[in-house]
Amino acid sequence: MDEFLKKIHFFILCPGARNQAFLKIEGIKNRLDFHFDERAAAFEALGFSKLTNKPCAIITTSGTAVGETLPAIMEAYHSNTKLVVISYDRPERLKVVYAPQTTHQERCLSPFIRSTSFEDDLYPKHINIKSDLETKSITLPKRELQIPLIIISEKTSLTMKQYLELLKKECFIHQEITSPFFQIRTNLEILDDDHLDKLYMQGFFSQVIRLGSIPNCGVWRKLERTINPPEVFHSTEEDVLGLSFGSRLDQDLANVFNTLPPKSSMTLPKNKSETIINNFPASEIFLLKNIIIQNDKENTIFYFGNSLTIRNAKHCSIKNAKIQVSRGLNGIDGQISTAIGIAKATTKNVVAIVGDQTFMYDANILFRTLPDNFHLYIINNGGGEIFKKFTFDAKMSNKHDTVFSKLFKLPKNITEIRVSEVENKKLWSMLSEY
Repeated sequence: MDEFLKKIHFFILCPGARNQAFLKIEGIKNRLDFHFDERAAAFEALGFSKLTNKPCAIITTSGTAVGETLPAIMEAYHSNTKLVVISYDRPERLKVVYAPQTTHQERCLSPFIRSTSFEDDLYPKHINIKSDLETKSITLPKRELQIPLIIISEKTSLTMKQYLELLKKECFIHQEITSPFFQIRTNLEILDDDHLDKLYMQGFFSQVIRLGSIPNCGVWRKLERTINPPEVFHSTEEDVLGLSFGSRLDQDLANVFNTLPPKSSMTLPKNKSETIINNFPASEIFLLKNIIIQNDKENTIFYFGNSLTIRNAKHCSIKNAKIQVSRGLNGIDGQISTAIGIAKATTKNVVAIVGDQTFMYDANILFRTLPDNFHLYIINNGGGEIFKKFTFDAKMSNKHDTVFSKLFKLPKNITEIRVSEVENKKLWSMLSEY
């Protein structure tokens, strides 16, 4: 690999948790640039290669990021240009269980590549590198008091009547944002993923009962790495369980819930996030809550873009509007175009809420005639804020000072919301402590 990298004239690195390992390779810093958009970055590398007639490479992370390089690879194939895609992939065990941002990317650029090897001089070339960041086993503490966790996602067979009965039982509930009961909040519900994760790591759950599609929450992935994990039961019509273990619930859900004890008067661990968030009115989550409150009406559909926006939405109460998301492969590309497609298919108002990185992917929206029933909110926090949760080089987060409303005359359908970096930092620091 080292000898091959010496041949590369120029590298363009796109943000990702797995491919940041590339930054540690010696001797490439003077030949390295950064780009947030894999599609544009691949064409940039193509341009470098066209002029120099030397191999140029784009480095991506997993998921739709690799697919975004396909148009440039197709051009390189037909023009015999020395374009290289180096993609960092998730391990096979995550593909088997359909984990988020995990797909069969090792073959997604075929048949427009001529090599998958470092050892030859055939181009275009796709090198796919497996990277497992989640190898550490988890051991949960033993607790005298353990409570079942019910995770509800879309395509659940649970009825409203059964759900209301479930609220009377002693159990924790975590709803994916796609749950049909997301509008109904209770003091038993664990709203956000971080709070759920902490309770799991403290050993609170005796069982995990999944109702519906494969969950996206981090705890679901942690189950796979846990020594002596809680019992897992699947109530789903999907063929893939989403875990390598667990039992299907073939019996009627009402019978299952009847075995749960009635809700006691004991105090369950409190979610302090709402109180903390209210102290930071210029923070991302607080601003998102305001947008939701203003638009939460029965004739409205919220569309939440992936990454931080969809995570933050779990903190917010939605009582009237319906919800649409793209949670299959969890890419941030094409989110606004998807929301426009939804708007064209309905007479309801579609309110799309995305981050600044997601907006940049679909910025051609500014040159389109938007449906009258479509409105877009851009929550601009000045870069890929979610990358700060990982050990990223600062350049990988695409930090910027761009105010879109000053750079462009935004259509009336588009509203930009600016986030205070200072308040955001303080809020995340406090949320991580409780």
